[in-house]
Amino acid sequence: MKRILLAIVLGAFLLLTAGTLAQAGEMDVLLNKLVEKGILNAQEAQAIRTETQEEVAKEKTKITAPTISVPEWTQKIKVSGDARFRTQDDWGKLLGPAHSEVRERVRARLGVEAKVNDQISAGARLATGSSSDARSTNITLGNGTGDFQKTGVWFDKYYIEFKPTYQYLNGLDFWFGKFANPFVNTELLWDDDINPEGIAIQYKSPSFNMGGLPETNLYANGGMLWLQEIQKSDADPMMWAAQAGLISKIYPDCGARLSTGTATFDVTNRKD
Repeated sequence: MKRILLAIVLGAFLLLTAGTLAQAGEMDVLLNKLVEKGILNAQEAQAIRTETQEEVAKEKTKITAPTISVPEWTQKIKVSGDARFRTQDDWGKLLGPAHSEVRERVRARLGVEAKVNDQISAGARLATGSSSDARSTNITLGNGTGDFQKTGVWFDKYYIEFKPTYQYLNGLDFWFGKFANPFVNTELLWDDDINPEGIAIQYKSPSFNMGGLPETNLYANGGMLWLQEIQKSDADPMMWAAQAGLISKIYPDCGARLSTGTATFDVTNRKD
């Protein structure tokens, strides 16, 4: 009876000190000594050894990496950017049919967007390019700067977005500042690098199906866009734009869709 009691006490001790003993390799030495002195037989020693190893394995699985907490406001900020290098070969145009121009061009952009609350976001983006060219953010290497001089970086976006969650305003999206093109378009009408300035509104209806047709959404976009600020005048050149149409997901599995719409762009207070 004493022997059984001793084995139980010893087993409990080994389990409590399993991490230290197993790590130091002392558990096997201790068990072997107890077997030699007749306190434990080989089967009992092996049973204690196996049970101790299982407990050590369980304890190791509970060890996890420490949790690193970051300030809550950092989780509301999104940073994005890209860089591009390309070789561009132009021929024809004003160069003549027998001549071409090869240029190395670089573009870099860095943007930050912050979510103020569930309805309001604000953002800004820096981009290379020229202040006089709204249609390109490219820099041509060696173009007039000479001897590795620095090139310019400009703000090509700075905006506030308001997306209301009120019952009767669902689907509306308001933009203020200098923002991405709010109109459904192709490069036949708008260059992708042009970011208009002013106020814009977008609307997209909930999806619906008509008579077995594919999933469809109605959309409407409008804009009051400033083209130029003229001092001492209330007749600034502006563009008033409106657009409406529908988009059908004709083959959703492959991402194909059909967009049909009409738009008007009216420029005021500008000659020629």
